[in-house]
Amino acid sequence: MVNISNNESFLFFEGTCNMTKAQLLSETCALGLGLAVTLLVVAGCGRPAAFQPSASNDAGLPQASSDEIPVAKWTEYRDPDGQVVKLLAYHGRVADRLSDLPSRPTVQEVVFQECQGLTADTFASLADFPQLRRLAVLNSPLPEKALEGIGKLAQLRSLQLINCGLEGETAAALSNLPLEELEIMERELAPEAAAVLSAIPTLKVLRVGSSGIEISDLTGIAGHPTLEELDVRICRSGNGWTSLVRQVPHLKRLFFDGRILDEQVLSELTQMPTLEELDLSSSPITDEQLAQLAELPNLRVLSLRNCEKLTEAALEKLAGFPKLERLDISESTIPGAAVPKLIPLKTLNDLTVHQMQLRGDNSAVEQFRQARPDCTVTIEQDLMF
Repeated sequence: MVNISNNESFLFFEGTCNMTKAQLLSETCALGLGLAVTLLVVAGCGRPAAFQPSASNDAGLPQASSDEIPVAKWTEYRDPDGQVVKLLAYHGRVADRLSDLPSRPTVQEVVFQECQGLTADTFASLADFPQLRRLAVLNSPLPEKALEGIGKLAQLRSLQLINCGLEGETAAALSNLPLEELEIMERELAPEAAAVLSAIPTLKVLRVGSSGIEISDLTGIAGHPTLEELDVRICRSGNGWTSLVRQVPHLKRLFFDGRILDEQVLSELTQMPTLEELDLSSSPITDEQLAQLAELPNLRVLSLRNCEKLTEAALEKLAGFPKLERLDISESTIPGAAVPKLIPLKTLNDLTVHQMQLRGDNSAVEQFRQARPDCTVTIEQDLMF
C-alpha cells in the first residue's frame, strides 16, 4: 500500500513504490489531481534520499514576520558527516536575505516550495553560497528581477522552476548559466522562453512541460552539443517535432507523450542511433511497428507500459533487440503467460509486468526466473490510495 501526501518539495510516497516518473504521471493524471500536483510528481520522482532532515526553524535559519503571511518552515538536511547540504523552505514567507546562515558554506541545494513574498534580494543572496549546485523554486511566485539574481549563480548546475510564473522576456537572464540539468514546468510558458532556455550550451538534461508551447518551439536543441536527455511529455507535439529532435546528435534518453506516435514519428525515431532509453507508454504501437525499433543499435531501456495494441508476438520481436537491458510491459495487452518468450533475450536484466496480466497465475514468471536468474522480475500491484 502506498500513502501519498504533499510534503516538502514533491509528493511523498510512503511505503514501497517502484514507479517511474512516467508511471507516476499517468497515475496522478488518472486521479485528476491537476497540473500543479502532476508537475511536482515529474519533478521529484526517482531522486534518492542521500541525506536526512535534522532541523526545523531551530538552527539559526532565517525567519520573516508578516501579519498576513505565516513564516516559512525550514528544514536542514545533513550528509553522513553532519554537514548541512540542503535547505528546504516551504509554506510561508522567507526572509529577504539568506547571507547570514551559519550553514551557508556547505549548502549544495536550496528548495523553495509554496513560499510567498520571495524577493529579488532573496535570490541575490544565494550568490553567497559557495557550494550551491542545485536550486528549485516550486509553486512559489518569482518576484521581478529574481532571474537576474539566479543568472549570476555561476556555480549552479541544476535548476527547477515549476509553476512559478516564468516570463519569456526575463528568461534570457539564465542563458549564460553553466547548467547541466534544467526543468521548467509552467502552464503557459512563452515560446520565446522555450527557445532561449533550450539553447543553454552546457545542458545534458532538459525537461520542459507546458500547454503553451509545442516541442518545435525548443529550437535550441537542434545540433545541441551536449544534450543527452529530453523530456517533453507535457508539451503539445505540433508538426515536425521529431525532425527537430533528430538533430540532437548525442540524445540518449527521450520521453514524450506516447499517444502521438504514428508512422512518421516511428520513422524518425529509427533514425536516432544514439538513443539508449525510450518511453512509449500509452502509445498505439503495434507488433509490426515495434520490430522497427530493433534498428536502434544502442537501445537499452524501453517502456511499453499501457500499450493496448501489442500481443504476445511483441515479445518475439523484442528478443531481436541487440542491447535491451530493461523492459516494462506492465498494464499492456501483452499476456503475462507469454513472458517465457523473453528467455532468449540474454541482455535483459530487468523486467516489469503487472499482476493483472498474470491473471492470478505466476507460473510463467517462475519459469522465466528459473531460466534467467540473472534477470530481476518486478510484478506490480494495484496502488491503494
